[in-house]
Amino acid sequence: MDARITARASAAAGAGRRARALLAGGGIAALTLLALLVTLIDATGTGHGLRMPLGRPRRPLVIDMRLVDGALDPSLVLMAPGAVRFSIRNDGSSPRRFIIAGSGMRAETDELAPGAIATLDVTLATPGHYTLEAASPSDEALSAGTLEIQRP
Repeated sequence: MDARITARASAAAGAGRRARALLAGGGIAALTLLALLVTLIDATGTGHGLRMPLGRPRRPLVIDMRLVDGALDPSLVLMAPGAVRFSIRNDGSSPRRFIIAGSGMRAETDELAPGAIATLDVTLATPGHYTLEAASPSDEALSAGTLEIQRP
């Protein structure tokens, strides 16, 4: 019986040594990984963290908007929250500005002469109704439309 108990104790001691060796090896691997991360952070020059792209950046949705006499084309836009780029062309007979307003935000273009083209970049994160408007240089509303942000 003593031989069996000794053999089991010896096997347990061997397993403990192997476990400590694996932990020591794992510790070395962890330290090596940490050193690599510190080197990468230092190489970025920021010292604040590791910069890694989290996938392709989302491009803004592009909406072609025409300002015509008495109307907007399109006059109704439905979209999910996110970045949008309005590509605006004044096809009307007089100067006008394009305005989007709602949910506590307002963005507008400079005055566009007839035939002029402009872009307006906005991020619309809050679901709800937004007003689209073509306005004269004196702020008279010439035409209006609606943009609705809906959760997908």
